[in-house]
Amino acid sequence: MGKAVLYGLLLAAGCGRYGFEGGPDDPAPDAATSALRCGNAPKFSVGTLVRDVAAIATSQGFALFTVDEAKELRGWSYGLDAGALTAEAQNVALDIDVTGAFGASAAGDDIVIGAIHGAMTTLGTTYHALDAGLAERSTPVISNGRVIGVEPLARCATQPGLASIRHETGDVAVHGIATNGSDLGTRMLGVAAENPNELSIITAGTGYAVAWIDTIATPNTTKLALLDENYAFVKGPVTVMNTAGFDTIRPRIRWAPGSNTYAVAWFEKTPTGDDDVYAQVFDAQLQPMFAPKLVETSAVRPKLATDGTSFYIGYLQVAANPDRMQTAHLTTDGTLTIRSAASSGGTPLAFSMVERAGQAVLVYVESKTSVDVWFEALCP
Repeated sequence: MGKAVLYGLLLAAGCGRYGFEGGPDDPAPDAATSALRCGNAPKFSVGTLVRDVAAIATSQGFALFTVDEAKELRGWSYGLDAGALTAEAQNVALDIDVTGAFGASAAGDDIVIGAIHGAMTTLGTTYHALDAGLAERSTPVISNGRVIGVEPLARCATQPGLASIRHETGDVAVHGIATNGSDLGTRMLGVAAENPNELSIITAGTGYAVAWIDTIATPNTTKLALLDENYAFVKGPVTVMNTAGFDTIRPRIRWAPGSNTYAVAWFEKTPTGDDDVYAQVFDAQLQPMFAPKLVETSAVRPKLATDGTSFYIGYLQVAANPDRMQTAHLTTDGTLTIRSAASSGGTPLAFSMVERAGQAVLVYVESKTSVDVWFEALCP
């Protein structure tokens, strides 16, 4: 497994500790106008095949960013009023030669998106500052380095932010940089002995929560820890237990501020070579609230969202042909409810989980006779 280092774009001045939509630093929008109607799953055309998507909540509704088969990064915005979505800025060209992951974050009318691309001498990331109409606010900021992932981080009332992961040393380093390029400092977490990989970081109650895979352990295991605002350990790391004695893959984490709990979702190999999705919830002290829960067999790539107290898991069910988009509702007592996503019977290409006005929303692109993006409100 490769060496990894965590590099955080934290647009820092004025950022509060919570940084989630509807938190103390960002009053929740009125749910009557800012939430999608339950049972409503509008879809819109995105024209061409895409290989990845990132969706975020904005002051007006949602923004969607796609990378297509030509490696072009494009933006789409959707207004939300009285529970209904309308297409606004569409198919806005933002970047080219996007060769890896990307992510976005928003606060009010400010949006930041980071895209890993190969247009530089060394592979690196370009950070774009956008307005609500997806127009560039300033010249993109470029960060060189072999980045392998980008995630939203440090949501706050005044500025959004992103975190990215790059190969540099065997340890995990959390590094902040402001949009003006000023260095906000670095802290090494001291877990080099675990050769960490597949990191995930989110804004959380203590400051941040971070998960990574310990690739030295046999089988590989997921580690979970809480950090303060200065990236020092507050709780953990604790081990998220495997279930079948095989490696865990792509762990993702989420914090529910209302219940002050943390969910981890991952998939792992089975003795027959299949893949199964699991999830587990931890309390504020990182004590497990129940044993790892099997979400579904023959499933991969889970992602998480929260309604503030419970969790929603989006994942691909791969036993069928074509693959099927599925969701699961997981409560803090371990109650699990599974349902299929709205669909035209096509092939799901990519998906994102997003939160707005205390509501979890599944956003995914499906290809059949056309290529469409679905927005599905996830309600208990």
